Amino acid sequence: MRWWSQRAAPNSRRRPLDKQPFVSFGRVGARDKAAVLATLDGQNATMTQLVERLARVLRHKVLDQTGLQANFDFRLEYAADLAQSDAGQSVFQALQEQLGLKLESQQGSSDVLIIDSAEKPSGN
Repeated sequence: MRWWSQRAAPNSRRRPLDKQPFVSFGRVGARDKAAVLATLDGQNATMTQLVERLARVLRHKVLDQTGLQANFDFRLEYAADLAQSDAGQSVFQALQEQLGLKLESQQGSSDVLIIDSAEKPSGN
């Protein structure tokens, strides 16, 4: 896997590795019709943190089946809009080519809470 290091990142502030782990989301590029790249940056981040952020980005449930327990520094760049092919790689391609991780679609069961009805409480 190719992991990103703070030392290799242009225009980045160096942070001590003893800082709290985090994964942040950002966008790079023009805000008009030009290509826009989205980024996921991690410092001392766990796979759990990366998976949680990916779930938010993809708006789907993502499970970590890597078995990796270490913390990592990384930078992932991908096309912010999947409709713009000139913007760069999709998040799926970027994960595989930049970080060596592969997302696979699988079907499974999930717990769901169903609310049949709701009423305002009475004013006793």
